[in-house]
Amino acid sequence: MSNFSEHKNNTLLDSQPDDYSLSAEEVSEYLLTNPDFFTKHPEVTEKLVIPHTQKGSVSLVEIQGELLRKKTRQLNYKLNQLVTIAKQNEKFTACILT
Repeated sequence: MSNFSEHKNNTLLDSQPDDYSLSAEEVSEYLLTNPDFFTKHPEVTEKLVIPHTQKGSVSLVEIQGELLRKKTRQLNYKLNQLVTIAKQNEKFTACILT
């Protein structure tokens, strides 16, 4: 058995030493023993890209997922811009009031 038995209640998101790497079998074993992992960590599913295996056709869910990921990236970019502008405005206001 892999070293997952000692980390059974931990998640893959927990910090690991830099030299620690997981095999595909270990990841599979972990996900099978923790079927609620993606429910508890929905942010991980936003970053997954699972291609449709049939040639010549694309899953509607795959298209929707990619569109939602793209929209999320755009909204995060806009939010970061707004936060940056708000911080600049705060500095300007502080300079004006002092």
